[in-house]
Amino acid sequence: MPIKPDGRNCAKCGVFKLWEMFPKAACQKSGHRPRCFVCHREAGRAYAAANSERNSARGKNWSKQNRAKALLREREYKSGERYKAYLKALYQTPKFKLAATEKTMRRKALIRSRTVEKVDYAAILVAHGRVCHICGGPIADGDIDFDHVVPLAKGGAHSRENIKPSHSSCNRRKRDRHAD
Repeated sequence: MPIKPDGRNCAKCGVFKLWEMFPKAACQKSGHRPRCFVCHREAGRAYAAANSERNSARGKNWSKQNRAKALLREREYKSGERYKAYLKALYQTPKFKLAATEKTMRRKALIRSRTVEKVDYAAILVAHGRVCHICGGPIADGDIDFDHVVPLAKGGAHSRENIKPSHSSCNRRKRDRHAD
């Protein structure tokens, strides 16, 4: 069968597509794989999903056998710009910021031997709204902070009843004093 100059039919979906829509393959007579990029990607994803446990075990086994190479690869990846951009984006997400705030406040409360319970900051926002409990003004998205009404340093608990939303600036100005 002669090779068409402008493209071919995909072996999977059967649709005629231009050569640019097929992955290159030197081993093929045409120089391209028989499946288009879309079908090739779908087949790869289906294979990965069907063999995820096997591939994971194989990767872990390789890492154990080649510990020095694995550490070097990890170090190179984590020092790269792509990983740094990923972390920068992750740190800006509201979910991460709330988790970091929760972790910090729990740690401070534990250090001071105070009552510590898991706090749902989203529920606090729903209960109190986006209103600063110190000045009474509305709180913008990037300016929200959570304040211990009775400060941890003064014996307050890290609990839902003792935490209210506030402006970052109001909370910093209040420091470890009671709100008046």
